[in-house]
Amino acid sequence: MSIVYTPLHGSGNKPVRRILEAVGFKNIHIVKEQELPDGAFPTVSLPNPENPEALSMAIELAKKTDASLVFGTDPDSDRIGAAAKVVENGEVKYKCFSGNQMGLMLLDYILDSKKQLGTLPEKSFAVTTIVSSKLVKSICDYYGVELQETLTGFKFIGERIKLDDEFGDKHFQFGFEESYGYLSGVDVRDKDAVVAAMLICNMAAASFEKGETLADRLDHLYEKYGYGIEQTISCTLEGKEGIEKIGKCMVELREELAGCKNLAEAKNLLGGATVMAVRDYKESKRYDFTEDGVKVSDITLPKSNVLLYELGGNKGIDWACARPSGTEPKLKIYMGVYDSDKAAAEKSFETIRGQVEDYVKSKLN
Repeated sequence: MSIVYTPLHGSGNKPVRRILEAVGFKNIHIVKEQELPDGAFPTVSLPNPENPEALSMAIELAKKTDASLVFGTDPDSDRIGAAAKVVENGEVKYKCFSGNQMGLMLLDYILDSKKQLGTLPEKSFAVTTIVSSKLVKSICDYYGVELQETLTGFKFIGERIKLDDEFGDKHFQFGFEESYGYLSGVDVRDKDAVVAAMLICNMAAASFEKGETLADRLDHLYEKYGYGIEQTISCTLEGKEGIEKIGKCMVELREELAGCKNLAEAKNLLGGATVMAVRDYKESKRYDFTEDGVKVSDITLPKSNVLLYELGGNKGIDWACARPSGTEPKLKIYMGVYDSDKAAAEKSFETIRGQVEDYVKSKLN
């Protein structure tokens, strides 16, 4: 199997190539122009594997070497982005995977492999974040593995490993967040693109032996667990005024939540989207709406300025979330819509995205 790898002028070159060689991968092509460390990053506008443009040179090399898999690591080699070869109407293209899609595939691959080998222990658990794909629950349920959700940030996933694996009687299997961070094993307590590179290549090789690519694997996963359409929208404002507008937006969203008395009124919380429940992580409260009123319960996670709206939907797990950045004047809007039918999921997503994006952005004016 032909593989193309780019370190994007970062630190991944030697450790990634070493681990792939150790497990037997030989046919690896490195993007020479991006191989050596260079803090000026001369060949990319942004050395971020979340951005498909960062893999453009790697994809061009992949077309020349008929590679089945392309991947790149970020400057400090803790995040990884990948693309797989697909043929559409006789034309070779490369499909870039989102952080959620790769996380779902890796989770299913790890649990399935261990189950077949008889090495998946009792009291196994996986960890993801509150703004990552909700299909994780379906995968964990299928394999009888506990799912734990944390706030955004791998320090919280590392904390769960410490409490429940190192000091507890449970067994950590995999953790990921939608922003292209993955972790397998308990020796590292942060996202780790080196081990993730090995796992992604192993997973691609398993598909390659069946005459398939990771794009086919993702299709099979959706057919088994349901289709998920997920997106993150970043609303960036300028300077101190921007930060103040974002703060005001979150205040207004909470004021509307406080005034909502039942399920019918909850439709006003996100511009017409059906809101079944809201989790306010800043106040550590969950609000479940019924026709007759609202039930309030406690949230046990640490406090954070996050509002997560549960929207129900065909599979009962559609959602939207608003979260300000802690380091820059940016408000992030996350969304996920799920259905057993791909076309239905895409149609529902377009409707919900329009409602949620327009409503939240109106609060920023």
